[in-house]
Amino acid sequence: RSTMKGAVVAPVAPEQSVVPLRELYVHATPLDLFLLVIGALAAIAAGAVQPFMMVYFGEFFEEIGSTITSSEGEFATASVQRMAIAMCVIGGIIWVSTMIYFSIAEVTAARQVAATKKAYLRAIVRQDVGWFDTSRPQELSTRFGESLALVHKGIRGPVRSRRASPHRRARPHPPPPPP
Repeated sequence: RSTMKGAVVAPVAPEQSVVPLRELYVHATPLDLFLLVIGALAAIAAGAVQPFMMVYFGEFFEEIGSTITSSEGEFATASVQRMAIAMCVIGGIIWVSTMIYFSIAEVTAARQVAATKKAYLRAIVRQDVGWFDTSRPQELSTRFGESLALVHKGIRGPVRSRRASPHRRARPHPPPPPP
């Protein structure tokens, strides 16, 4: 910390590097890519159906308001029931498609973390014995766990954040496995 005319200035945090999604999915199999396409389609379906919910919601209240202000005082139960059923169906579609794309995101994230674990362990096991003398093997499990947490967070991040760019996501690079 440094002071300047009595004010305390906090240290600047290091910038996080931007990792393209293709680097996060470097271990993706064709099944993972297929699941990601299905998840993207489910997310698109959930988003595309939401305007219909707003339309029915507006019509629902217009129908209720028109029956209240009418001189006859008859409540149009058939049209209100039809709109309520349509809103329930649309809500069900949104719920199912959201469940599908979140589930697929979790499955593919777990598969990517498992593949990264295997690659990392293979890289460590094939090291020469001298590498363990020059590096710090006692820190290996901590670095390994932190790296996998970053990979998992980076893969799940674009799905969890609605403001995520489809091409790039700000995430710190995990430390590379030993050569």
